[in-house]
Amino acid sequence: MSKHKEKVQKESAITSRFKFMYKQITTIIGTKSVERVSTTSRLVNPRYHHAWLFDNYAYISESIKDTSTKHTGVSIQTPNQHPKINVWKTEHVVAFFWNSRYSVCNKKVLDICSLFGFELEQYKTRLQSRLQHLINPVLSSRSVAICIGDATRTVIGPSSSSGFASRTSDILLGKTDDVLQISFPGAEKLPSFIACRTVLAEQYGWGIISDIDDTIKITITSSPIGVFTSTFIDDPQPVKGMPELYSSLVQLLSNPTTFYVSASPYTLYPFLRGFRDDHFPFGQIMLRETSFYDPTVFITNLLDGVEQYKLERIAKIHSWFPHRKYILIGDSTHKDPEIYGEVARLYPNWVQMIFIRRVKGVSEVACPDLDWKLSDKRFEEAFKGVDKKIWSVFDGPQEVEAIVKARLQN
Repeated sequence: MSKHKEKVQKESAITSRFKFMYKQITTIIGTKSVERVSTTSRLVNPRYHHAWLFDNYAYISESIKDTSTKHTGVSIQTPNQHPKINVWKTEHVVAFFWNSRYSVCNKKVLDICSLFGFELEQYKTRLQSRLQHLINPVLSSRSVAICIGDATRTVIGPSSSSGFASRTSDILLGKTDDVLQISFPGAEKLPSFIACRTVLAEQYGWGIISDIDDTIKITITSSPIGVFTSTFIDDPQPVKGMPELYSSLVQLLSNPTTFYVSASPYTLYPFLRGFRDDHFPFGQIMLRETSFYDPTVFITNLLDGVEQYKLERIAKIHSWFPHRKYILIGDSTHKDPEIYGEVARLYPNWVQMIFIRRVKGVSEVACPDLDWKLSDKRFEEAFKGVDKKIWSVFDGPQEVEAIVKARLQN
């Protein structure tokens, strides 16, 4: 038998095993139940519900004269000359879930450990916590009151059929505080509620837009089932040298506004937020606004094109911070080159640098057409019409740092 035929047969066997494993995972996890959307909105109940408020940035919308000593929700002491008050805007995003019984999840965890041959006691707690919100039913038609300090500010909701709600709100402040703690009444006592940090960012300066999977976090490995194990089984691993690079960029760019834009479902928010806090600078995590009633659809989402989704998110960032200068960082496994090329053509003065990490040594089952994705022709087509001084393909993070330093010096 020829070597080529042996390779084809081996790849076919791996692909079949890959598809079989994920079919079994789908059967084990099952279909997520969906609550019927109501015409009325109800507040969440911390005894029965989960609510997560996502970290975010606020941007200055306008400045007005303060003619009073109190605004809705925030008290501001002012002298007689009526100083300017900054009107900040921010998009609050909240996810809502039922708090399902852990016994429901326990059986599914046991079955998955058996499927993969994992030691139950070693992986039970981790699998349980990461799978729980893929199993929990989402909450529609729910709202939650949020606070700045002790002052109730606004109500976010109602949530959609996917358990997701967002609202753009005004924050009135007499001075720029770097960070605001946005919370729920009594949230510090409620593990089912996740509060957020809102960072106030000026209109001018630098910013970073970064992918997550295989740009800063290892997701696709040499194993065909690596996407699943790296997300639900293993400790999340940063790409070597990337934490140091991002830490350096924060210093070089004087605290840039950083956005981590991923096509992963928002059910992974606590997992990705913890990964960011452990390894990378603060930044707003933007995840896909769907709960995936078939939970394993998230795998397809990681492997399929996500151009429209990311272009919409980046357009939103541009609308918030049109005067900042942005660096875009992604990788070669998916569509980051094509997406960033389009962004550079749409906003030529806004995008200052683009860096694409060249990803090698991963499973061609999980990352098909690997030779094309790493080819010079692919990158040239993706960045057609974009100044060659702007974009670079890199193997090591030190290359990015060197280019950024050189550009800043010039």
